[in-house]
Order: sequence, then C-alpha cells, then structure tokens
Amino acid sequence: MRKISMVVKGKILIFDSDPLEAKRLESYLLACGYETIITADKDNSLEIIGRQDIDLVLLDLASVGIEGIEICGYIKSQQASKGIPVVIVVSPEDRQTRMWSLKSNIDDFVSTPIDKTELGLRVDSLVRIKRLYKAGEKSEIKLKEVETLKDSLKSMITGQINTFITAIKNHLDLVVDEVGLSNTAKSNIEFAREYTDELFTLASDFYGLVKIEEGALKPHFENTDINVMIMHSIEQLKFIAKKSGVSLTNTTASQPVYFEVDRALILRIIINFVITAIKFTTHGGDIGIGASLDQNKLCICVEYTGKGIPLEYREKIFYKFFQIDNPILQIKKINSFGLAFSKSAVEFLGGSIWYESLGDEKGGKFIASIPAHK
Repeated sequence: MRKISMVVKGKILIFDSDPLEAKRLESYLLACGYETIITADKDNSLEIIGRQDIDLVLLDLASVGIEGIEICGYIKSQQASKGIPVVIVVSPEDRQTRMWSLKSNIDDFVSTPIDKTELGLRVDSLVRIKRLYKAGEKSEIKLKEVETLKDSLKSMITGQINTFITAIKNHLDLVVDEVGLSNTAKSNIEFAREYTDELFTLASDFYGLVKIEEGALKPHFENTDINVMIMHSIEQLKFIAKKSGVSLTNTTASQPVYFEVDRALILRIIINFVITAIKFTTHGGDIGIGASLDQNKLCICVEYTGKGIPLEYREKIFYKFFQIDNPILQIKKINSFGLAFSKSAVEFLGGSIWYESLGDEKGGKFIASIPAHK
C-alpha cells in the first residue's frame, strides 16, 4: 500500500493480475489524491472489502477473468457492500464485456488506453455518490430507530392514560353515591364525570388509532344484535345529550339486526358519530341512531337536526387533529379525533365512511357502511 502526502480523498481497491498495469492504475489514482490497495487474489480482495472501508473497486476483467466476475457479483449481492461502486477496465472493441457490465449493475467502465483525467473524474463522481448512499443508509436506519421508539412511546403513554382515566372514573362513581353530599358537590362531580368520559373516549380513540396504524389491532368478530349496541350507546351518552338539550332515539325497527362485527369497534364508531352530532344539533333537537342490512353490508346512520356541516369541512372532519371552531357559522368547537378513529376503524374493516348534509339548517347524517366479515 502506498500513500502520498496530500488530503486523501478515498480508498480504492485495484484488482489486477498484471503488476505493471496495476502500478500504472495506482499512479493515476495516487495523483488524484486516492489511497490504493493492489491485489491479484480473489479471496484477499473479498477479505479487504469485508474488513476495510473501500470507496471504489477498479478491476481489469481481461486480466482477472472469471474471478473478477465473481467479485463483482459478490459486491452487488451483499447488503454491506452493494453501495461500493465498481469500475471495470475494458477494451473499446470488447462489446460483450460492456453489455455484461450494463446487465450486472456495474457502475461504470473505462476504455483502454486509459485517459488519466477521465479516470479521475469518473472515480471522483462515483466516490461522491457512494458516500451520499452511505449517509442515506445511516439516516434511514436512524429514522427507523426513531420511528420505532416513537411508536413504542405512543403505545405506552396512551395505555397508561387509559388506565389513569379509568381509575378516576371509578372513584368519581363511588364518590357521587356517598350520603350527605350537597347538591352543589353532586353537580360538580357530575360535571367532572362528563369531562372524564369525554377524555376517556378521546384517549381510547387515540390508542385505537395507534393500534390500527401499527397493524396491532386484532378484531374479535361475534354475531351481534346491532340494536343492542345502539341502546348501549344511548345509555352511555344520555347525560351529555340531556345537558345539551338533545334527545337520542333508536330509529332501527324493533326486530334484531344481527351482523358479525367487533362489538367494541362498532360501539365506539356509533358513540363517536353521536358525540359529534350533539355538537351540531340545536337545543331541543333530535338525533336518530339506526342500523340496517343492505346487500350483505351493515349500514350505520346517525342523523341529527340542526346545523349542516359546510361543504369545505365535510371531508376534513375525518382528518386526524382537524378542528372546527367557527362562531360566525355558529359551529361549536369540534375535535375530529373521534371521527378520524372511526374512519380508520371502518376502513380497517373494509368499509367506507362519509357525511351527508340535509341542508344548512336541517342537519345531516354520519354514515358507515361495513361489509360482512369473511
């Protein structure tokens, strides 16, 4: 190995069985500022590539023959070395070798007789590309590590938040039933319970969304009467609805509507529809919650009377983190996270979700169509 006293631009492996030709190539590269290693042995070449930080491999196929082809194949097939550029020396008349190099992902070739300036420019360009490739690989690995850590933190934090909120809810339920509480104290506790319920729903939606995005959600399908799910949602939301001056009604026919679904997912979809509908329903208005079967699909519809959602918001309300707060349009502050979860959940189940307006002052419908589980 020889070096010259200047800033070293990189390390080049020369694989050539002709000593005179190898020295000539080395002199060209040394003049361009590169450190060189010369070898005529295939096994030694592979060891050097695996052990040292090689920036480029230069080889003369006419000199090394089949071993040169094997080295090229090894370099391009290994994850650790595939980013190392390979340049072959080839005769201008050797069309077969040129065609082979193009088919074999060889990075470049130089024709004999070699032009020193051309060789230097080609090597400089390929070494720069190799270093950009390597830097990109490192950045990608780092990004994947950060993403993995972020996803782990999201799962851990949202799981803990759900645990804490559940504990708060349970304690509030115990306190409100204690004897001797003043009406003011009971009212304050009911107020706290209401917001705890909303926070629990928000945290549950966020946690569920994380699970869907991670591909970690495992639905449990059961043959379920959707009518029962609707009645459960009305029971859970009756306090919020009453406070808002809104009535909740099951608009489904009295007979059961059986469908194979994940009960927890369907209940949360219905609840998110109703919570959002309450925000748009005028005081004294009605919200109808219904379900029907159509061509082996379950259709869930929550229809409300009140303010229709403006056209520019009808798709955005299903976006994660989108908010509506427009006093001019008399729209209360709406956090769309529940609808974002519902959209992800419905699409996860292979269905579709949308909003239909009944008119600016007539209300609208939140609709989900879910195919039968296969």
